[in-house]
Amino acid sequence: MNYTLVGPVANQASRLEGLNKVYGTDVLASGEVMRATADRFLWRGIDRVVAAGTTGTLDLHEPLTARDDPAAVAGYAGFLEHWEAARADYGAGRFGKALAGFQAAAALRPEDGPCRVFIARCTELLRREAQDQSAWLVEDESRCIGQCALPHSLYQRMQASPVVWLEEDFDARVERILQQYV
Repeated sequence: MNYTLVGPVANQASRLEGLNKVYGTDVLASGEVMRATADRFLWRGIDRVVAAGTTGTLDLHEPLTARDDPAAVAGYAGFLEHWEAARADYGAGRFGKALAGFQAAAALRPEDGPCRVFIARCTELLRREAQDQSAWLVEDESRCIGQCALPHSLYQRMQASPVVWLEEDFDARVERILQQYV
């Protein structure tokens, strides 16, 4: 007999599996899974995305270690301190501070995929800021597939709740963003 799993849970699991390629992670989970297992695993928040074929946001989390191993949990303390501060700065649009924080975290874990992703994003956003080009990155896996110049006030409002848009037609996404924020 062959069985096929279908439905929203299977779709979300498939999207999470695919997002591991984007972030260079082995396991990603939703906020729902993280909250249900927070007493058993040490987690870090990775990102908030709108995955392909969906309209709602999905919070991404990565399990780092089991909580029943105090030495392993303690080994992540410094890394998580830098990571969480950098994510807060990134979310607030302070890309220079965020870049420094992600670089500090990466110095502790040089092979960390999410650090590399956010270092690249911050570097690109700072480059655009220096050129006074407010733009929103639209990503498909780890490459930018589109961008648009936006009024600075609109760009700042969008930065208040950054979401990475994945795998959707760029023109349709820009139209949706403009309708949502204008």
